[in-house]
This record gives sequence, structure tokens and C-alpha cells, in this order.
Amino acid sequence: VKIVVVDIENAGKAANDEVEKAVKTTADLIKINEEVGLVMRGISEVSQNAIDANRGAVEFLAIAEKIASASEQQSGAAEEVEKSIQMQNKAFNELNAGAADLSQMAEDLKSSTDAQKSSESLAAASEELSANVEEGNSTASEILKAMQQISSGAQLQAEGADKAALFAERLAVASKQMSERAGFSVDKITELQKLLDSNKISLDSMITGITNSAQISMVAAKNIKSLEETTRRIDKIVDAIVNVTIQTNMLAINGSIEAARAGEFGRGFSVVAGDIRALANESAENTDKIKDLVRAIQNQIQRVSADTELSSKTSFSEVEKSKKTTHNLNIIEENMTKILMGANEIQKGADESLVALEQATRGVDQIATAAQEASSGAEQASTAAGQQSKGMQELAEAIEEISGLADELQNM
Repeated sequence: VKIVVVDIENAGKAANDEVEKAVKTTADLIKINEEVGLVMRGISEVSQNAIDANRGAVEFLAIAEKIASASEQQSGAAEEVEKSIQMQNKAFNELNAGAADLSQMAEDLKSSTDAQKSSESLAAASEELSANVEEGNSTASEILKAMQQISSGAQLQAEGADKAALFAERLAVASKQMSERAGFSVDKITELQKLLDSNKISLDSMITGITNSAQISMVAAKNIKSLEETTRRIDKIVDAIVNVTIQTNMLAINGSIEAARAGEFGRGFSVVAGDIRALANESAENTDKIKDLVRAIQNQIQRVSADTELSSKTSFSEVEKSKKTTHNLNIIEENMTKILMGANEIQKGADESLVALEQATRGVDQIATAAQEASSGAEQASTAAGQQSKGMQELAEAIEEISGLADELQNM
């Protein structure tokens, strides 16, 4: 009985210990579940940030491409205009030289002996020079118009650069948020992995403890079965004692009868027979009490045996459930590893995007600066073209005067 009691106490103590472990494990699992929820919300926010950043990047890229294309066109146009201005400058110098020659011809005409012929040559030269001046004026007007377009394009580029800079700033903020949230997810997942590893160790220890407790309960159940068998043997022994008591009582009765027959000589034997009957009756009462006690013990043993067997079966069932939990924890750990890798990639991508945005922003700033310089150059070139156009106009007026002089000479 002591062995059975010790086994049951040990099984109960082991079960209590595992219950405490189970409480801690459950609390850890609840914490893991809550933290995973936070991580998933963070990943969802990162995903939304990535979508927004992608849209912004597409718009930023479109603006940057337009700016780059406009810059190339503006650069090409500026080069062409510069060449045209150089050619016009050369032509203007030639026209100035031609005008000087024409003026000299007019002076020579005054002292010429053949005024008619000289005036005709002067008129023809002035008409040719006037046509060249008109062509130069037309070219100057076209250059002026082109310069105005370049200046307007530079202004549009500057505005586009401002928009691109604004988008770049927003994208930089989004990239930083993505990086920070991804970093938070990485730290949180790393923390959860440690907690999960500790939880798995505790769960494995709990499974081992529950298994040991179940085995102890099985041993206790076997000992209880053996104890139940022992109580049955005690019951049989008590029945044998009852039979002996009955037989002793019968012998005492027979002794009393024989003592009565013996008369005075059997009086002492009659007393002894009475005492034997009293002892036999007392033994019968005690055996009844023993039988009642044995039956009570048997009933209690049966209940304890049933409880112990149920506890053992329940323990083994919980072991199987715990093994499934361990399997699920392994799956969770694998998924966490994948999420961790993804979060690291997101953080790395966000950091790289931030660097790329900084480079792109510098490029846009350079384009904006170049656009401003081009606009300034276009304004200067436009001013020069205007001055040249004014010079052309003055030259045309001078040629008209010379042409008028030639006409007067022809009519003389």
C-alpha cells in the first residue's frame, strides 16, 4: 500500500510540475501569437508603403525621363542655335564689309566718269546686299524665336525638376519608413525566434515529464491491481476465519451441552465453553467489520485504479497533442525564418532605394542647374540675337539709303 501511495504521490507531483510548465508555455505561446500579429501588421504596412513607393517611383521616373528628354532636346537645340549664331555673326561681319564696300562704291560714283554704269552696278550690289540682309533678319528672327522656346523649355524643366525633387523627398520618407518598419520586424522576429526556441525546449521537457508521469501512473495502476488482488485474498482469508468462528461456536455449544449432561462435574467446562462462545461471537463481529473494511478498501482501490488509468490515458493523449503542437511550432519557426529573410530583403531594398533616390535627386538637381544655366544662356543669346537683329535693321536702312542714292544717280 505504501508503494502504491508513493507512486501516486510521485505521479501527482510530476503532473503538478508539468502543469506549471504548461501554464508558462501557454503564456509564451499567447505572447508569440500577439507578437506575430504585430509583425504581420508591420509587414502589411511595409507592403502598403512599398506599393505607394512603387507608384511614386513610376511617377518620379516618368518626370525624370521627361526632364532628361527635354534636356537632351534643349541641349541639341542650343548647340544648333549656337552654330546658327556663329554663322550669322560671320554673315553679319560679311554684310558689314559688303556695306562698307557699297559705301565706297557710292563715294567712287561721285567722281566716276561713267555715272550711268557705276550707278547701275551700285544699284545691283545694293539690291543683292539688301536681299542678304533680309535673309539675315529672317534668320535672326528664327534664332530669337528658338531661343525663346529654349528659355520656355528650361523653365518647364525647372518646374519638372521641382516636382521630381518633391516626389524624391516623399519617396525618401517612404523608403525610410519601410526600412524602419522592416528593421522593427527583423528585431521582433529575432526576439520571437529566441522565445520560440525556448518554448520548444520547455515543450519537449514537458512532453518528457508528462510521459514519465504517465508511465509512473501505469506502474501505480499495476500496483493497485496487485493490491486489489491482495484484498481479494484477504477477503477469502476472512471468510475462512468466519467459518472457523462458526465451527468454534458450534464446538462451544456442544461443550455446553456435554457440560450440562455431566452435571456438577461439568460446571467448569460449561464456563469455559461459554467463554469460547463469547470469543467466537466477538470474532464473528470483528470479521464482519474486517469484511466491511476490506470491501470499502476494494471500492476505494477500484476508484483509484480507474482514476489512475484515466490519468495515464489522458497523459498519453496530451503527449500526442503536445507533439502536434511541437510540429506546428516547427512550421511556425520555418515561416518566421522566411518572413525574417523577406524582412531583411525589404530593409536592404529600402536602403538601396534610398541611396538610388539620393543619386537620382542629385541628378535631377544637376539637370535643374543645367536648365537654369541653359535658360540664362538662352536669355543672353536672345539679347545678343536681338542686338544683332537691331544691327541688321540699321544695316538695311543704310543699304536703303545707298540704294536710293543709286536710283537718284540713275535718273540724273
